[in-house]
Amino acid sequence: MRFAIISVPAAIALLALVVRDAHDGVEEVVVYGMTWLLLLSGVRVAVAHGSNAGDAANLSRTTHIPRLIWALLWMAGTLLAVVIGGKWLVLRS
Repeated sequence: MRFAIISVPAAIALLALVVRDAHDGVEEVVVYGMTWLLLLSGVRVAVAHGSNAGDAANLSRTTHIPRLIWALLWMAGTLLAVVIGGKWLVLRS
């Protein structure tokens, strides 16, 4: 949570500064870097919380599907987002 509190406002401030003052090449590098940061931070959160996440407990009680399955689904989703997002980033560069 602390990571998001710091990284999101910092990313917004950096993006505003770069868009206003930087050249196109610098803009491109910053935007690609921020995109990778956001893609990979999703994986970090899914790994850090795992089946101990509060959402996993709530969903487990509601659906009777074990917490571990929810954690694995979140991990699969975040990894799929990295693969698809990474493919789009690499193909467009």
